[in-house]
Order: sequence, then C-alpha cells, then structure tokens
Amino acid sequence: MKKITIACCLLLLVGCQTKKTALPPELKKPSVVKLNNTEINSLQKNRTYELGKRVLMTCNTSAFKPFITEEATSQVIQKMTRESISLTC
Repeated sequence: MKKITIACCLLLLVGCQTKKTALPPELKKPSVVKLNNTEINSLQKNRTYELGKRVLMTCNTSAFKPFITEEATSQVIQKMTRESISLTC
C-alpha cells in the first residue's frame, strides 16, 4: 500500500510540472522608451501635470469636475468617471 501511495505521488508530481512556453508577439509587453525632458513638449507636460493634480484633488475633496476635450483625450474622458476615480482612491 505504501509503494502504491509513493508511486501515485510521483506520477502526480511528474504530471503537474509547469512547462515554459513562449508568448505570442501580441501578448508580449511593449518595450518602454524613456524620453529626455527636452524631448517633451512643455504644453503636453503641463496638461499631464494638471490632469494628475485634478485626479488627486478629486480623491481628497470628492468634488469631481468632468474633463473637457482640451484637457484630455476622448478615451480618458470616458474612463475618468466619478465611480472609477472613487475606486482608485
């Protein structure tokens, strides 16, 4: 009985080994390119700073002011709702 239990454990151990498989190109993480401060447009840098500050202030005060198209892209406007910010905070 003891031999059967050991054999079953060995079979289970061998059968459950993980195998490394290569990820397809569409699932690989894109490489991140770090830009120098001189390569970034100052207007874009200021807009990004103001957007982050506004989200942080929304967390602190719970007063949400919706973004307009001059402040953020349409994707950001759709995703930044009062509910999504409250979940983040």
